[in-house]
Amino acid sequence: MGALLCGPAATARVAGKLGAVLFQFPHWITAVPKAMRLVEHCAERMHPFVTAFEFRHESWLSEKHRESTLAMERERGIVHVIVDAPEGVTKRAHSVWEATSPELAIVRLHSRTASTWGGAESAAERFNHDDSDDELRELAPPIEDIAGRTARTHVLFNNCYRDIARRNAVKMMGLLRVTR
Repeated sequence: MGALLCGPAATARVAGKLGAVLFQFPHWITAVPKAMRLVEHCAERMHPFVTAFEFRHESWLSEKHRESTLAMERERGIVHVIVDAPEGVTKRAHSVWEATSPELAIVRLHSRTASTWGGAESAAERFNHDDSDDELRELAPPIEDIAGRTARTHVLFNNCYRDIARRNAVKMMGLLRVTR
């Protein structure tokens, strides 16, 4: 069964500008059989579009389910979204630096400031973190490694306060020697 896209997504697809469809599964979607069927249904409905899955509940990438989750993504050609976020923060899927599609890798950088992850009043406050040069230098090698395993790699900064994401992206481009 093919996907039915309408509106802007259909227009982008026809124009050749739809790179991937991203599913960000909320934290209440856990790695249980019923949810796995839902995830697989999403993949089936989106075929043949490039589809990316970002799991937010820790169970999907836990020691118990990591290999089966990544295997399912590989078998279906789904892009595993790599989410880099602070270590030590509970109730989130932890970073697994794996490429499951030869076409595309997506890396979402959420900053590494654990103190803002709990108790922030807004998303802007939660991600109000200007990554230091050292933090960005630490991220460059795994990004380069992933980029070496895929045709395209998209790196997204999610520190969405003012222009912090743009500034961090420009710094990262310099570290990766990427030209505009």
